[in-house]
Amino acid sequence: MMYWGSEEDFIIRRTLYLGNTQRMYLLDIGPDSARTLFLEMARYTNWLTEKPQFYNTFFGNCTNTLGKIINATAPGFVRFWFSGVCTGLSAQALHR
Repeated sequence: MMYWGSEEDFIIRRTLYLGNTQRMYLLDIGPDSARTLFLEMARYTNWLTEKPQFYNTFFGNCTNTLGKIINATAPGFVRFWFSGVCTGLSAQALHR
C-alpha cells in the first residue's frame, strides 16, 4: 500500500491526532534524481493497482519496499541490511 500526501498531512495526523513519534529522513539528491525517484514511486503505485500485493514482514514491508524503489532508480544505492528485514531496527539504521 502506498500513501501519497504532503509532509504536513502525515506529520500532523500522526503526531497530533494519533500521538505517534514521527521521524523524517531527508534525501540528499538533486532535482533530476528526485524526479526519477518520484516517477518510479508513481509507477510502483500504479503497478499495485493492477497487481495487489500482501504485506510481507520479511520481503515486502514498508522499509525494504522503499529500498527496492530507490535501487530501481539508482542500482546498489541501498545495500541489503538486516534491519530492512527486521523492521524494528530500521529507524536506527536509517539514522546512521
